[in-house]
Amino acid sequence: MSIAEDDARLAALGLPLNAEMQEGVPLSDADEAYVRDVISPRLADAAATMAALDETSRVRIYRGMITNNRGSPDERLAGAGEAY
Repeated sequence: MSIAEDDARLAALGLPLNAEMQEGVPLSDADEAYVRDVISPRLADAAATMAALDETSRVRIYRGMITNNRGSPDERLAGAGEAY
C-alpha cells in the first residue's frame, strides 16, 4: 500500500495522517523528559520495558498515546503506561 493510500484510509477513519504522526522525527527534549519523569516511574520495570523497545516503537507509542490521543491527560497517561 502506498503512503497516499494509507493516508486515505486513515483520513476515512478520522485518524492522524502519517506526516502528522511525525514519522522518523525523534522526540523533543520535553517529550523525552515526560517519558523519563512521568511515564517510566509508573512502569513495573521501566528499564527492561524501554530496553525491549526499538526507538521507532518507543516514539510511535508516545506519539500515539500522548501527543495524538484525544483523551484527557490522565487517560492519555494511563493508556501510555498500558501500551509500553
